[in-house]
Amino acid sequence: QDPHGPYTAPRAYHQEYGARDAEPPLSVGESVRGFGELPSYQVLGAERRPAVYREEYDAEIRYFDAEFGRLMDALEQRGLVDDALIVFTADHGESLGEHDWWFSHGQTLQRELVHVPLVIRYPAGVHAPRAAAERVAATVGHVDLYATVLDALGIEPHATHGTSLVARELPAVRVLVQQLRAEGAPNRWSSLTDGRFRVVRGPEGLALYDLSTDPAERTDLAARDPDRVAELTERAARAAARVPAVGAAVDAEYDDRESELLRDLGYVE
Repeated sequence: QDPHGPYTAPRAYHQEYGARDAEPPLSVGESVRGFGELPSYQVLGAERRPAVYREEYDAEIRYFDAEFGRLMDALEQRGLVDDALIVFTADHGESLGEHDWWFSHGQTLQRELVHVPLVIRYPAGVHAPRAAAERVAATVGHVDLYATVLDALGIEPHATHGTSLVARELPAVRVLVQQLRAEGAPNRWSSLTDGRFRVVRGPEGLALYDLSTDPAERTDLAARDPDRVAELTERAARAAARVPAVGAAVDAEYDDRESELLRDLGYVE
């Protein structure tokens, strides 16, 4: 579950960076949201300085990196790496103060939360879209992993919104959709991207960002370029219409211990 709050990596993975007093301390929130304040589940004792929490988050990443290295070493020692499809990714990023969201996730769809690592090592004998260790600039996402895994294993996937990343050529023009919470839910967010532009719709309205000049998504261009918003929206709708919708309703019940664990991770109030 690491890197994840509360940030409590083993002390061996901590480093001191010395920038601890550059920002004012944060107040502690009563919820897990983290807008303008520390989420309640993230609080580490009496510490309130943002820089310290960023250092603790970095320690979580170093801890995970070391453990992932142990896993890869074990696979190599057992002679399993050459025939393995290895996918390294993250389900989300973490707000570290961007857009005034602090040490939280699952609240917005800003780029710091949805632009995550995706590294694929293909099995021996499976062609890749580019040379080994080369970065691919095409727009891809988690929606592609299902088709990629099946294709790499020689299984024909049925039609999905994703595309196999085993293909020799990846789509040059494409719009990917991200959605947080179902239609009609409070605080619903959705976004579209073609790799350069992103349309982000939140509870307070719609925004357009040009990632080539504004990767931190600070300047909203929606009022200036409504045609771009309409074009991306239409392209996404056409792509969605080509694949039948698939979904399932799930009702979950948790006992007291399970609820406590979820609360400790910030998933329930």
